[in-house]
Amino acid sequence: EKQKIDALLNNGFVIAGTREDQDGTAVRFKRIGSTTEIADLQLLTADARKYVSGLIFARLKETGS
Repeated sequence: EKQKIDALLNNGFVIAGTREDQDGTAVRFKRIGSTTEIADLQLLTADARKYVSGLIFARLKETGS
């Protein structure tokens, strides 16, 4: 799952949102500069969820939000 996340990020996508449910965590990615290109990824492992959380917090720290 981490490889899929990294592949999306390396191809110009950013994390646009997450949603937790009983099936895991759904992560929505949007391509930078596009309003129509999106990708959804369902994370099933705790490691992948922690990885995404770390990426989100790192981004927030960078932007000062």
